[in-house]
Amino acid sequence: GFGPSEREAAASQTRQRSADRTAAAGGGPGTRPPRPAPSHLPPDIADFVGRADQIDWAVSLLGRVDEPGRTAPPIGVISGRSGTGKTALAVHVGHRTAELFPDGRLFVDLRAADTAPLQPADALARLLRAMGAEPQTLPSSVEELTGLYRTYTGHRRVLLILDNAAGEAHVRPLLPPGPGSAVLVTSRRRLVALEGAAHLDLTVP
Repeated sequence: GFGPSEREAAASQTRQRSADRTAAAGGGPGTRPPRPAPSHLPPDIADFVGRADQIDWAVSLLGRVDEPGRTAPPIGVISGRSGTGKTALAVHVGHRTAELFPDGRLFVDLRAADTAPLQPADALARLLRAMGAEPQTLPSSVEELTGLYRTYTGHRRVLLILDNAAGEAHVRPLLPPGPGSAVLVTSRRRLVALEGAAHLDLTVP
């Protein structure tokens, strides 16, 4: 038969398995409700009109998340001078395709036009907090933050809009690795060296 210590160990394992099943089911007294998927898109413009060809291009691009055999996220870069409507277009398309990304719709202004653009470490920390990472557990280096971010996003379906990017190096650490996510980038530059990206040059209508 089992000794006292063995019985206690077996009972502890049984309790842990029961707790794990309860947590997985989202039930049990005192359990927190599931965290809602982050939805950080700015409001769409109610009377958004025009840009039909550009909208079709972007919607089609994001729809490629469902392509069989895909191993990387679709990435679209919308470039153009200030005032051409890059952000409004990206946000509109984000709302149009939101159902494709049930795990979150994230928006980050990288502030390339400001005197102090948002640094990759700060952007990564912001994205990780949005996806539920505890702020006090976040590492400080860009490399460790990038690794943690890829862990959080690798198996999720997330739309990421990176607005006002300064350059390719501003964007690369923020790209999710999984094929179920997608990225739209807006920039005054074309970012032609961003690997795997499709490009749309926007002009004043």
